[in-house]
Amino acid sequence: MYDNQNVFAKIIRGEIPARRVVENDYAISFYDVNPMCSTHVLVVPCGEYENILDFARRASAEEQAGFWDCFVKTADKLGIDGEFNVFANAGLSAPLFNQSVFHFHLHLIAGERTDACKEIVRRINLRVIPRARQNKVDIDSDGKYRLHTTAAPVDGAANDAVVRALSKYFKVPKSGIKIVRGITARDKVVEIPD
Repeated sequence: MYDNQNVFAKIIRGEIPARRVVENDYAISFYDVNPMCSTHVLVVPCGEYENILDFARRASAEEQAGFWDCFVKTADKLGIDGEFNVFANAGLSAPLFNQSVFHFHLHLIAGERTDACKEIVRRINLRVIPRARQNKVDIDSDGKYRLHTTAAPVDGAANDAVVRALSKYFKVPKSGIKIVRGITARDKVVEIPD
């Protein structure tokens, strides 16, 4: 059941201050108080919706259009047009991040990662050397990780080897490793959980 005393409902009603970015009759955006990157805003519908599915199922077409208009105007106002992240959390036991305020909102994130974000996940640049004599991880003189793998770059075999090797090297579960750039290239950017 929706709790109209949640912090976002209070911000919408003006009972709690927030650094607002854009607002219309259907949604507002404001800066997150615990930013993950140099630009981290929340886009929040004014209606009472607990999560993204609740919003998608129950919000009128006019409310949804107003929400997305606020989202686009927020991105435009902040100069976000290229590399950014958007996500919504739903539920206390969501697999990556738990929902902490039970009022639907999107996180719009861009720019440099904050220390708080770096504590959660780190990204490494990685050069993969397929068809090597042995499997090993090392670091070159520029601080770039190199992964030598006996696997061939065929049907994802080298990427699977990357995940297995990095899991062993960093002592983290394979499920936490994500190739975020360079899925079909030798030079990759990989996220490793801390």
